[in-house]
Amino acid sequence: MAIAYLRVSFISRGKGQSALIAAAYRHRTIMYFEREGATVDFSKKEGLIHEEFMLPAASPEWVRAITQGSVGQASESFWNFVEASEKQVHAQLAREAIIALPGQLLPSQNIALVREFIETHVLSRGMVADWVYHDEPGNPHIHLMMSLRPLTNEGFGAKTIVICDETGSPKRRVNGQLVRTQWGGNRTDFLEFRNGWFECQNRHLALAGFDLHIDGRSYSEQNLDIVGMVHVGPAASGIVRKAKDASKTDHVRRAELNQHRKDENLQRIIRRPSIVLDIVSSERSVFERKDLENIIRRYSNDNALCSHLSAEILKSPEVLRIDRAPFELNKKNQVLEKFTTKRLIRMEARMAMNSVRLSKLKSHPVQANRMDEICDRHSWLNKEQRTAIRYLVDGQSIAVVVGRAGTGKTSMLKVAAAIWRDAGYTVLGGALAGKAAEGLQNGAHIQSRTLASWQHRWDVGKDRIDSRTVFIVDEAGLVASRQMAAFLQVVKDAGAKIVLVGDAAQLQPIEAGAAFRAIADKVGYVELETILRQREAWMRKASACLATNKTKLALDEYDVHGKIHSCRNKDEALARLIANWDEAKSKGVNSLILAHLRRDVQQLNLLARQKLIDRELIGREFSFESINGPRKIGKGEQLIFLRNDSSLGVKNGTVGQVVSAARNAIVVRISEGGKHREVNVNSKNYNEIDYGYATTIHKSQGVTADRVDVLASSTLDRNLTYVAMTRHTEDLNIYYSKEIFRNKESLGTVLSRNNTKETTLDYDNGPIYMQALRFAQNRGLNLLRAARTLYYDRLSWIADQAKRLQEMGLRLQIIARSLPEREVAITGETLVPGVSEYTKSVSQVVAAQLAGHRALQRDIEMINSSLGKIFKDPESVVKKLEVSSLLAEEDSCRAKLNLLREKPGTLGALYGQAGLFAGRRARQEREAVLNAAGYLATQISLHLDYRKKLKASLERDEIERRQRMSVEIPYPSEAAQNYLVDAGKLGDEQYAQRHEAYRSLDQGVKAELEAFATAIDRRFGNGAFLGACDRVSIEQKLAKVMAYCTEEQRQYVNNAWSLLRAAQKIESDKLRVKITEMYSIKKSISLSI
Repeated sequence: MAIAYLRVSFISRGKGQSALIAAAYRHRTIMYFEREGATVDFSKKEGLIHEEFMLPAASPEWVRAITQGSVGQASESFWNFVEASEKQVHAQLAREAIIALPGQLLPSQNIALVREFIETHVLSRGMVADWVYHDEPGNPHIHLMMSLRPLTNEGFGAKTIVICDETGSPKRRVNGQLVRTQWGGNRTDFLEFRNGWFECQNRHLALAGFDLHIDGRSYSEQNLDIVGMVHVGPAASGIVRKAKDASKTDHVRRAELNQHRKDENLQRIIRRPSIVLDIVSSERSVFERKDLENIIRRYSNDNALCSHLSAEILKSPEVLRIDRAPFELNKKNQVLEKFTTKRLIRMEARMAMNSVRLSKLKSHPVQANRMDEICDRHSWLNKEQRTAIRYLVDGQSIAVVVGRAGTGKTSMLKVAAAIWRDAGYTVLGGALAGKAAEGLQNGAHIQSRTLASWQHRWDVGKDRIDSRTVFIVDEAGLVASRQMAAFLQVVKDAGAKIVLVGDAAQLQPIEAGAAFRAIADKVGYVELETILRQREAWMRKASACLATNKTKLALDEYDVHGKIHSCRNKDEALARLIANWDEAKSKGVNSLILAHLRRDVQQLNLLARQKLIDRELIGREFSFESINGPRKIGKGEQLIFLRNDSSLGVKNGTVGQVVSAARNAIVVRISEGGKHREVNVNSKNYNEIDYGYATTIHKSQGVTADRVDVLASSTLDRNLTYVAMTRHTEDLNIYYSKEIFRNKESLGTVLSRNNTKETTLDYDNGPIYMQALRFAQNRGLNLLRAARTLYYDRLSWIADQAKRLQEMGLRLQIIARSLPEREVAITGETLVPGVSEYTKSVSQVVAAQLAGHRALQRDIEMINSSLGKIFKDPESVVKKLEVSSLLAEEDSCRAKLNLLREKPGTLGALYGQAGLFAGRRARQEREAVLNAAGYLATQISLHLDYRKKLKASLERDEIERRQRMSVEIPYPSEAAQNYLVDAGKLGDEQYAQRHEAYRSLDQGVKAELEAFATAIDRRFGNGAFLGACDRVSIEQKLAKVMAYCTEEQRQYVNNAWSLLRAAQKIESDKLRVKITEMYSIKKSISLSI
């Protein structure tokens, strides 16, 4: 599993260390230590997965010259040079970072993660990076060695540099001395380095499909009441297992300390289980029981304890269950119970309210004529971008832009920033990831940092924003609810303006909720809807449908134009796709093939390549050792680069054509923006390439091609479909197999399904249960089921409190009976009379129960509310449908639902419009209303089914209750009464003594007592009065007893409680005595044998 572990230290001679020996050990190789004149050999060590030696851009020629050859040779040459350059005895030679890698990612994904991090946070600072990837079982990690001096043309520069002020002049102390700092970075730089790693790691986890957030802050910074763990790797664990004297090794002591802290954390969780809620709610907004158990298992492997603690946590009043687990015969469709916390609901509700308040505040105005002048200077702005700019610079304190892929939002932000600066405002930008922040700064010329960096600087009192600040959050769709709420609060307090920019459809959020989309829905937004890539109007229209989650409409548009191809099986789909691609390729069209599954991509690449070989378009083949195995590559080949490399000037996803090839060496021509360049690629320095005719949809983000062919698979969803169908400019074709999709309707259902992690945002400042309903609605949960779940759980809580009060009263009664008070005389012919006459019939009682049933009432309220959203005059529709009778009856009124489902317009005027003269919005509204009518009819039908089952259950319960209440319990004779009083005074452990006294009774008294006990069992149930001193028994049995009494009879039962209990004890004693006797006989037989 992923853990938050990052440790940075120095390799120093003062500690008896050597940079070269450290490098040799980490690279698992042989190196010659020039300074000592000795060879160091660690080639027999295992665990090396990957190694790289990376130089910053524009490195001096001397360092490039000494680092030629393999990675190990480059490392050996460089660190020998460092060792020779450092003259001091106690010199620091290198900085090393040991970083744990997420176990959820594949090695190739971890390698991509590390490369991105190093390029952003190490090479960009001019440092040399020498890193290795060790994948020991259960402990994947990297060792990253970094240089401590800047590279100059003559060698290394000084370790310390002079700090300059804003004018570029050196800063001086009071005494005139220059202010210096370490070139390698200070504490602030370390925090940025650490935060940058966790930001990058979380981004790659999200891209890989894991809903997991790793927080690199300490537990105290996260306000979690647990202590930090000590990292113990497999080697240390092995030493612990083998050590005889645990005091001899540091490894053992560290492992013992780690176990001690695990035990301490477990005890803290047992004392205060809400700690687990704090942890899980920081990772996700809606969780399941298994998520709680996974956290507890970090500190205990006891399954029973994990189950017990998770059950106790779910009983907390802070936890809300928002979805029950319906029974499913098909386990694949089984829906687990879903929970959330009241704190998270409240937090997100406050975030919503802050966004609404900001939308109502007027601030940061600009002059209209100056805005027009600046826009006119940028003639390339289209009408839509100008409209977006006008919206952004309007006087609201919050603005939201949904910038779909390829719509030019960065260019638009650049112009908007110029307008704000012209009006005297400070424009700042932020993003979750460092790369995005860098792109905002370079592309839109806006001073930008990561959001974590801004938060840290504000915490220490630096760069505080004020009422003259405009703050832009790019890629806001990646920002978690908790962080978004914090930024909105800062902006609100400072009186600043905030602009949220992102694409909620293309990338999902990483932490607890899609706050960006929820805020956009609440305060409104401007949408760059016209996709600039597509040249045909109907294609742009379809892309707009994809951007607004109308995937089926987009597919219909392409189907009308003959772009969706149905095939008998997958082999035919592959063959037709490749044939059409080959035909377009022969005409010189720039084509791209997309698929979701890697195995499909690999098969498509081989088929496409074979077509080119058959047409003799690929020259002589040479072997190239790629990261995915040997590849045959010839002139004319199309390849894709799989990682960023600043020295080659390529990025992950760059596509190029091979212009010449040799063994493990190729020259690739890359065409970008109408310009062409060639790069030399050697497998020793760069081997992350593969055939580039087909690629995964994830890799295609940001790629544009004239023609795109897509192979549909059952793993697609609307997000992936959106990316795949917006990469082209001229043509797009989709191919599917009927073995996977029965028809085009099935294809549309799969490609339009929602896999987006929705928010738990609540918009109302009302009761927690109303907020929880909005909570469930915003996540796409079944609203009716959520309402019932919340209602039943609330009702269960009230009943539980009532039972607790009953328990307390009964305990007082039990205590009172043990006091020396006078006996209550019981007189009359019957102790508890039978009941045979009732003022109401069974059907009348059940009808009253149904009428007061809160869940049914809630259904009716929701149905009436839904009618008001569908029909312009809902009251007339209620009369036509006869809703009250419809909801009270079952089968006789179901026919009326067909009108609502199939012909809602016959019942009343609908919202929206249809027909040739209806506008787009009106047609969309009408379509939504028709869907809502069908959905409402289904919900009413489900209501009727539920009501019918509930009615039958209530009738059975009432008939059984009346049968029991008809049983009469006679009062016992004076002799029987006296015995029951004496027997009741004896404890449970004195059952043998009580039974012995029973045996000595007259036969007539015995028969009377048996009839008395039988009547009690028939009236109240077997053992109804036993175990009443136990808490659980009190809650269950007391309510059961009183359910079979009238109001008047309850006092009789209360007065005679000890007699009734004693009678059932006697019958219980008989069984216990019989079992004891049988056991004694069995034991004596065993002894005799």
